[in-house]
Parts: sequence; C-alpha cells; structure tokens
Amino acid sequence: MSLQQELDACFVMHRDTRSLRHGVKLQPGQEFQPFRPSEFVYAFFCFNSVYKIDWALSFANGRSTHWNGQYETEQIRNYIRAMDSELNPNTCAVFQSVLLQELKRHGVDNPQAALQLAGMVNQQRLQVGQFVRLYEGTVAPADFVATVSAVVLFVYGVRCNLFHGTKRLSDLQNPEQEERLSVYAAILTATTGLLFEAAKNHNWMP
Repeated sequence: MSLQQELDACFVMHRDTRSLRHGVKLQPGQEFQPFRPSEFVYAFFCFNSVYKIDWALSFANGRSTHWNGQYETEQIRNYIRAMDSELNPNTCAVFQSVLLQELKRHGVDNPQAALQLAGMVNQQRLQVGQFVRLYEGTVAPADFVATVSAVVLFVYGVRCNLFHGTKRLSDLQNPEQEERLSVYAAILTATTGLLFEAAKNHNWMP
C-alpha cells in the first residue's frame, strides 16, 4: 500500500473511532445505556493499527511497511521514537494540544485526581507523575520519548488486563473506573495523533 493510502486509512479510523458511541442493555427490554469504557477500546484499536507500522521506514520509502517479528512493546517504543524524530523539538507541545482537547471531549476536568483514585502501587504512581508532566507540557524534548513510552506502556498494561482479565460489567461502569479509562483513551488518541502531524512533513494532509 502506498504511504498516502495508509495514512488516509489510518486517519479515517482515527476520525471515526473518536465519534463512535457504544451502548449496553443491562436487562432484556431495557433501553441501551451509554457504555463509556468503549471509548478506550476504540482508541486502542486505532492505536494498535498505527503502531504496527514501521513509520520511519515507511516515510523513507514512500510505502507502508509493517513490523516483522518485533514484540508489541518494542513496536510502541519505536513508533514513539519515529514520531519524535519527525516533530522534535515540538513533539511535547503537539502531544499536549491533542491531549487537552481529548480530555475536554471526554468531560474529564481533573485527570490527575482520576488517576490517583486508582490506588496505584509505587511503580504505577511514577506513571501518574509522568502523565502530569505531559499534561502540563513540562517534558524536556530530550525526555519526551522515555516519558511517553512509560505512560503509554502502562496504558497498554491496562488494555491487557481489561481484554484478558476477568471483569464484571458493574466494575467497568463504576464512575471512577470510567473516568480513568477516559484519561487512558485520551492518552492513546494523543499518541496516535502525532502521526498525522508528522505526516505533514511528507506532503500529506487530511
């Protein structure tokens, strides 16, 4: 697939998944009720489609090239490195702009508080501190890749737990859990959004 076609397809998915809304019926005969955790699911599906591609090589060759044999966590790190190489030293500002827009769209007024409610262990609290630096736009250009990688890989762990663990519907509809998943969705969407800013360096426009 040509680079233009791949970027167009990724952008359509990015645009459409941000507008999808999902509902559930708790009992037969009831009306559908909004299911906020689906926003996280859709955001991850889109991000997954994007990080599966070696963008550094794709930009260089003008054709989309998928990774061959790399672990997903390394694909994610390499995606973030590739975006930073295209956007540095402005990567953090681009990321923060999309992140703030997405948090507002999800109706999250205090993302730091939402994440602290998780009762995280010490290692996970580190990700909260790194998220706050991204949220405030205070990450130095040299630290962007490491900071975003740590935050996004934490969210990837949440995805693994959500998709493969045992969850009850009532757990996912807990308001505190919904709020956290909305923050995670915003992080994923902001990370995906870096691609479309980077692509402008290669004569692509949405």
